[in-house]
Amino acid sequence: GRHFLRESGAPADHLFIENQSLNTLDNLRQARRLLTGGEQRSRVLVTQRYHLARALALARGLGLQPRLCAAEERLRHDPGTLWRLALEAYYLHWYDVGRIWSRWTRNRKSLVRIT
Repeated sequence: GRHFLRESGAPADHLFIENQSLNTLDNLRQARRLLTGGEQRSRVLVTQRYHLARALALARGLGLQPRLCAAEERLRHDPGTLWRLALEAYYLHWYDVGRIWSRWTRNRKSLVRIT
């Protein structure tokens, strides 16, 4: 991704890749921590096309408002992608229900983790 963006003319000092996290939520929390303060710039979140909806939901839950960019030109139509889409739908549902439940029960531990 970095190579493609550099070849497309993006300045190296405007690119940030967080690669220490093991999951999307942790990845976004780390990015939020590293990108806070200073000048407010537009942020672009690049991820696989099938992952865009959940990545945006998690980012918004953390108070981030990124623009989205699919990492590939079009969604592949194959069994593996259908499986990934189904998993993404499940994870997005799980996140939404967990967020609502945590607010309703005032579970601060869960809320701190996801917001």
